[in-house]
Amino acid sequence: MTLILTALSHNYIVQAADRRLTYPDGSLYDDDTNKAVFYCGRVAVAYTGLALMKEDQPTAEWIGMYMKDELGAESAMNRVAKETEDYLRTINRPDKRLAIVATGWATYKEIQPPLPFICVGSNFMADSWSWKSTADDMMTVRYQFLERDKLLAIFVAGQALTPDEQRGLERDLRQAINDGSSRAMVDLLSTTIQSVAGGKDSRAQRVGKGMIIHLLTKASIMSGRANMVVTPLTEDLPSFIYVSKEGKTSPFHGAVLACNGTLLTNVGGGTIPAGGKGVIRSEMEDSAKKYPMHLGVDQVQFAAQCSFCALEGKHNIVSGELPLSEKEAWINCRGELGHLLLLRRHKH
Repeated sequence: MTLILTALSHNYIVQAADRRLTYPDGSLYDDDTNKAVFYCGRVAVAYTGLALMKEDQPTAEWIGMYMKDELGAESAMNRVAKETEDYLRTINRPDKRLAIVATGWATYKEIQPPLPFICVGSNFMADSWSWKSTADDMMTVRYQFLERDKLLAIFVAGQALTPDEQRGLERDLRQAINDGSSRAMVDLLSTTIQSVAGGKDSRAQRVGKGMIIHLLTKASIMSGRANMVVTPLTEDLPSFIYVSKEGKTSPFHGAVLACNGTLLTNVGGGTIPAGGKGVIRSEMEDSAKKYPMHLGVDQVQFAAQCSFCALEGKHNIVSGELPLSEKEAWINCRGELGHLLLLRRHKH
């Protein structure tokens, strides 16, 4: 069983999960299994427990498959829970525990500014948010929001932290938040996982040093650019970083990407230079170049239908202005899911 650490603050959300997969007896099966899903660039998801679902489908792909068609985190998690329940009733195993941990920003109109939340769908978590030793067939979905007067919330799933580890992590995270450092938050979660993996107690057998870490920022939500997912970590956009058990970040392996009816698996690539955008953002730009929005030579104001929304059968007008001195600009449609668009001025 893996170790998932999720830290919520009012500017940053960091989720880190190790990638080790073990047999029920604790022996190693694989040290580089993907256990993470990125839903529409807004919600990071990780799981602990059952690694394979119906017809031996990897659990991360199973989660993404049922999230991809839903329009919000709540409906997506409920759909995953329902489909998982149906499967759990068909299997008879001594240990069929599963916990799916989702985190992101609540952006309802009545919640302003956005609030960080954590959502857990599990068949072995009690109403008190404590873990039970036995599993049910029923998957229950629970939510918690970071209250506005609270600085920090930490959620631990899978392997437990010792009281001393938890207190030390909370103390250091509070300092990092007060310093306004998302990088320090990332480092604290990752070093905690690697410390457990390198320890001398029984947890080390279950937790690996390889990780995937997600960073979700309020800034990216407020700017309307939350649909883009990039690597390495950046505060401007939803981002992730892959760390191998040897401590390398290249070639990288991303989470399963699920959104707008699309499921991407085995996302990966080579070295990303400092300041690079990564292949995921590059692929989005390639798509945007196929359907650019055009502006007249002397026009400043523009208003046009988002071509990607139109392909989805939705009507969403994008408007704004482009200074005459600029030939093109990257913008977002700010629709329900958001799309990356290229605005291009006609040549003379």
